Amino acid sequence: MLKLKNERSSIIAEKHFDGVRFYINQVLEYYINAFEILIGNKSPSDAVFILYNNSYLDANFINTLGGKLCFMKRSEKKITKLKIIEIYSKPNIYINNLFIVHKAGFKLFFEELKTNLKLIITGSPKELLLFQEDIKTKFPFVKENNGLFKEPLRRLLLQSVFNYNKFSNKQGLPKSSIRSDYWERYDLAKELNVNTCAYCNRVYTFTVISESGIGVISPTIDHFFDKAKNPLFALSFYNLIPSCTNCNSILKGCKELSLEDYVHPYLGGFGGHAKFNYIPLDVDSLIGESVNLKVFIDLDELSPINHQIKNNIDLFQLDIIYTQHGDQVRELIKKKIMSNNRYIEILRHETYKGLSLTLEESYRLAFGNYYSESEFSKRPLSKMIKDLVERLKMI
Repeated sequence: MLKLKNERSSIIAEKHFDGVRFYINQVLEYYINAFEILIGNKSPSDAVFILYNNSYLDANFINTLGGKLCFMKRSEKKITKLKIIEIYSKPNIYINNLFIVHKAGFKLFFEELKTNLKLIITGSPKELLLFQEDIKTKFPFVKENNGLFKEPLRRLLLQSVFNYNKFSNKQGLPKSSIRSDYWERYDLAKELNVNTCAYCNRVYTFTVISESGIGVISPTIDHFFDKAKNPLFALSFYNLIPSCTNCNSILKGCKELSLEDYVHPYLGGFGGHAKFNYIPLDVDSLIGESVNLKVFIDLDELSPINHQIKNNIDLFQLDIIYTQHGDQVRELIKKKIMSNNRYIEILRHETYKGLSLTLEESYRLAFGNYYSESEFSKRPLSKMIKDLVERLKMI
């Protein structure tokens, strides 16, 4: 598990907020106006002007937004502009009962989201959880008995307001009324510049954008707090974790994580709380002549996050998966034996004598990876290599 937070994190979070806020504000404004009409503060006869002509969103998409409030047949995806006056003149026929009963409350609910949008997008994981609990307390009608958002509100928030699917496709979210500039997953991934999976540090997750500006490859983005259960956080910066497909889709999937039980990459990585180790399983592996060894992660029993780290290891199957990298461990053992623990010293003072190599430069030449924890995200297996080099007393 890598630590993602660095001196640029808050800067990137602000860029992300600038990228998504125009779109989200337009959608929130649509729903605030829709409930103004339902309450009776604005006339249904003005619905076309209020909901369409006053918006920078295109008419087809506005039809889709309106459909999220209505009773919809499975075959229907949107309402029509021509029918909008009839719908708001006869809401009991068309609008979902949840929104009718609590129409005044929902207007305030969406205004609350708009007022706190920056917190929702850039707040820390702990701030997000506190805000979500606070808003569910203020507006109890938005949640089920189990605390999850009610349908169809959950779907409305996820698919319309905090629209991760629109953000993650190659068009993205419009950043202004001009709509010539968009913000999408590739832009965020490029800014983050995390080249390996934050959860396993085993797989490259480069972001490549073509000369024409089209995204080619990027990491998958995991939601630490599952977006289906926490739709408010679907576009929250500190809930978007660059990861590999194995960790995101196969191992974690939709599992609900908590800060009490798992390590959050923006709150800290494994660092010195857990280090890689190995056990040779025969004589040949002891001297670097075999890959018959077991790689595992040693936990600091006194660490305050011991419980969270163990759960991360189990969830992402790190001990089992890292054992597959026995060939890299074998190479380290052979280098130790062949150089009599002098591998870096030989490089610095004999092979490249006179070049005045720093320890970091020598380390990278010797082991093909980065020495500093702040650079572990640049290459796969960086933490494992560093931990085992220290374990073997090669630095």
